[in-house]
Amino acid sequence: MQALNVVSQQELSWEKPQIQHRNYFLRSGESVLASLKWEKAFSTLALAESAAGAWTFKRSGFLKQIITVRIAPTEQEIGRFEANWNGSGVLRMYDSATYRWGKNRERRGYWSFFDALDRPVFSLRARDFAGKTKANVVLEPGAVNQNNLPLLLSLGWYLSLMRQNDEVATTTAITAGI
Repeated sequence: MQALNVVSQQELSWEKPQIQHRNYFLRSGESVLASLKWEKAFSTLALAESAAGAWTFKRSGFLKQIITVRIAPTEQEIGRFEANWNGSGVLRMYDSATYRWGKNRERRGYWSFFDALDRPVFSLRARDFAGKTKANVVLEPGAVNQNNLPLLLSLGWYLSLMRQNDEVATTTAITAGI
């Protein structure tokens, strides 16, 4: 995988090359910058990998959802994302870095991680074409200087996919109850 700090493009994309697998790749042109993979079909445990490292994300809780961030393969917890009812939330890294996840008011339809000064690090917009979920990612100026950028990009995509899965499950449950 290529390191993010050598990316010349400000626009990246998360792509799912095969419909039947839950494997996603962050690309800049033809270069792969990161991956996000699930080993089990109905699990919330995912593995994110990049040139900067590897992490696992696991969601727990129902009304108050928490996503733990751990270093792979040691599973040492390094942060927690606490989700709000609307999908937004706060990531607190144990090195004292804090990031807010929420809708980006300046980019309609995009979600972003915001730094401690409330500046967006990147903006992400998910879309679905014939079962192949993709996302446009726009790096904000100075984003490649963020130490946690690969982790944030992977966690942002994880959060988007989990929200999308929840919406599908809710729609299915409502439809089945009619």
